[in-house]
Amino acid sequence: MRFVITLAATISCALLPATAEPEGPLTWDIIKSGAEYYPFEDELNACIAEDILNRGMGEACIGIPNRHCPESLYPTDPPGTFAARRCLHYFETYWSNRMDKAYTALLAAYRASDVDLSEEDKRAPKLQAYQDLWIKWRETDCDFVYVWQDHYPWIHVERSGCLYGAMAERTVKLEYWLKIENYRAITDHRP
Repeated sequence: MRFVITLAATISCALLPATAEPEGPLTWDIIKSGAEYYPFEDELNACIAEDILNRGMGEACIGIPNRHCPESLYPTDPPGTFAARRCLHYFETYWSNRMDKAYTALLAAYRASDVDLSEEDKRAPKLQAYQDLWIKWRETDCDFVYVWQDHYPWIHVERSGCLYGAMAERTVKLEYWLKIENYRAITDHRP
């Protein structure tokens, strides 16, 4: 069993997308531009790969991007709710894009392996239904976080943090399932 997990983790490390070397730290100009520049991605992917080797899914690593958020919107301003929300929104977008890629790839992998299965055993439709329910749950959960609090200035940050955390956790779970499916495809000699 340990060999299978080690082999799966080794394969998963090989399947990680290559990322460009960071040119410098994340700045507010980059965040405002919406550019897809993620200087934390190599550290994040390495952490997830290590967590998988230790029988995790990568959830322990989802806070890594937060450490790269600049401290204030402008060098002369103290950190505030606007800066925190803008930074969290940038990372929400990162996790959303990464989640969409993982979901699309996993759905395609399930469709490919569902070919010989009965309708009730097919995983692709179940994943689609699960993802739809998860999106409703995420929105309900994060809206509840927003509504139940007194409306103090940081409430929008709380909702953004909720969305960030939910998407990050879902992303690493989908990526983990994709790694398992890719490993199964290799060992089952499926296309």
